[in-house]
Amino acid sequence: MSITNSTKSNRLLQSKRYTQTQLSDAQEAFTSVLDINASEIYSQQNLIPTSSLIYSGSSQNGSFVTFGGQNILKFYYRQRLVPSDTLDTSNYSTWFFLDPTASIDYTTGVNAGVLNARQQGSFISPKYAPTLGGNTENTTPGYQVKLTDSTGTIIDPALYTFDYKDGVLQFIGNSGYTSISTILNLTAYQYVGRTVASNDILGYTGSFQGNLSGTASYATTASYVLNSTSLSSNLIFTGSVTASVDISNNIFLIKSASVNFLTITNNTTTIQNDIFLIKDLSNRTVFTVSQSIVYFPTQSATLSNAVASAGGIYFTSSSFYVGLED
Repeated sequence: MSITNSTKSNRLLQSKRYTQTQLSDAQEAFTSVLDINASEIYSQQNLIPTSSLIYSGSSQNGSFVTFGGQNILKFYYRQRLVPSDTLDTSNYSTWFFLDPTASIDYTTGVNAGVLNARQQGSFISPKYAPTLGGNTENTTPGYQVKLTDSTGTIIDPALYTFDYKDGVLQFIGNSGYTSISTILNLTAYQYVGRTVASNDILGYTGSFQGNLSGTASYATTASYVLNSTSLSSNLIFTGSVTASVDISNNIFLIKSASVNFLTITNNTTTIQNDIFLIKDLSNRTVFTVSQSIVYFPTQSATLSNAVASAGGIYFTSSSFYVGLED
């Protein structure tokens, strides 16, 4: 049996594929039926205003709604639509939102079977602000597009449908226009913010406030975490050893299990271990503390003039020097 459009569409809505009419809905296999690429997914949907739209007049045509220096929406005021070059039962029922346009577009129309490079899409529909019931030119504007004729008279929305995704307007039944040069203007908001695809190209700049968690072997670029309230988000760790920043009263803390190896507070630095060593760049021990005993290494040669600087102590194989104030 040949394909049945109504059966196919019903199965696609159920996330099932359509193979043949002889199979019932229950027999068809579940699968992914939508083909959506990264360039179609808005990654800044949260920045689309849901109240108090700021544009609705002619002087604001081409203006942008911005956030943090980034363009999120573009406002079009009464952009003239371009007709299809093909009549539909003696009427021009299909019109396109193109930008830019040329005068010849309005006299010859454009080929409906070819996606024009100037075709605009991704317009914001009322679903993004359900509480805003007005159209885009109301005193309290909403996202419902407003279609007007050459005199500025609004055209009843019941006479047409507008595809917000693709920017195509179609009149219902015989409510289209017989003249190809009819002037139809549309006012709308268009999404021009980032998509998942543009995120990969443009990257991110700015600041972040909040908590990040996960697992990784190392971090290549990280300096600090701001205003964190979670202990785990301030940790640098490997195995049982952790280092934490700004935890309780500690500015910095390095510990393993219950042993705090290094603790820095506002006025105290504490190092806890059995043996404390200080070495020079040649890896030679120059100071040792072990079990309350302080060790100074033997100086291999007597210093110039056999004098220790004030407050200094050093040893040779045969002498002990203490530097005193004059």
